[in-house]
Order: sequence, then C-alpha cells, then structure tokens
Amino acid sequence: GRWSLESVCLQIHKWRGRLPQGFRVAVNLSSAEFMHPDFPARVLDTLQRTGTDGRSIRLEITEATVVTELEFAAERMHQLRDHHIEFSLDDFGAGHSSLTYLRRLPVSEVKIDQSYVQRILTDRHDAAIVRAIITMCESLNLRVIAEGIETRDVWERLVEHGCRYFQGYYFGRPRPASDNPDDLTTVSRP
Repeated sequence: GRWSLESVCLQIHKWRGRLPQGFRVAVNLSSAEFMHPDFPARVLDTLQRTGTDGRSIRLEITEATVVTELEFAAERMHQLRDHHIEFSLDDFGAGHSSLTYLRRLPVSEVKIDQSYVQRILTDRHDAAIVRAIITMCESLNLRVIAEGIETRDVWERLVEHGCRYFQGYYFGRPRPASDNPDDLTTVSRP
C-alpha cells in the first residue's frame, strides 16, 4: 500500500503540468494500512517527499475498513482532507452498508459494488438498489461511480438511471502507467 501511494505520487510528479486541473488518481487502501497509527503522517510524508499536491490524490477505502471504528476513521479522514485529499467509499453495498457512513465520513464519491451493477438487467431488486444509490448520492452531492461495467447494455441502463461516472472493462483494460497521460484524460463514450 505504501509503495502504491509512493509510485502514484512519483508518476503524478512526472505528469505535472500535463494533466487537466482537478485530475485525481485513486489509490486503493487496505484496512490494515488505513488503520495503522501512523497512516496520516505516512501519507503526508509521501506527498511532501514526492512534491505531490493532495489535490491530485483520492484514497479509496471499503465499508469493511470503517465498520468497526467509524469515529477513528472519520477523524483521520478529516485530518487528510484538511490537506485536500479526497476519499472514495469503494464497494458500496457489498457489505455492511449504512447511511451513517455517508453522513459521518468526509467522502466525495461512492463506488457502487459491481455485484449490483452487473445484474441490473436481470434482477429488478438490484436495479432498484442501484437507482436508489444514484439518487441518494446525487441528493448528498456525492459523485457516484458504477463499477464493473462490461457491456454496452449495462452502461446504457446506468445512463438511463442517471449515473454519469463509470469504471470497467467496457471502457478499457488496466494498463501500466506511461509517460503520456493524454490517453488517460479523454474518454469518449463508446
């Protein structure tokens, strides 16, 4: 995890001046990493050593990470948010979903778990849950991202439901970082 953050920060530093304003790179965090006593200090140290602005980073945590220590998690998230680092609540709906998380945690986006997204065409309950999450997040001024998009039909249904942000193989496979970020900043709808 620490290596991932450092690698991302070094890559952002290489791309400095070539990314559009507001571009952020997401870094997944493990529960152990997020709950480590020195986590906020480690993140800030990494940003300082690599010359990376906190506005370039979005840290992704899962619901499972915060379920047992909500206050502790909120405190450290606020600490980092004071340095312009955003947080994403990943795999929303996969586990112990609670609206308390959305109320108490300083997250800027919610990523709908792919298990719901991939069944929206075949399971009316999953489709209703996805619609509800999209509506709720928009009402709370949270960006909502649908994960696991693999087909045009699923993507089109999500667009019909009002989703504006997507992630999945339908849009492209993961690739190694390159020195040319241009292909990362423009995504055309298929």
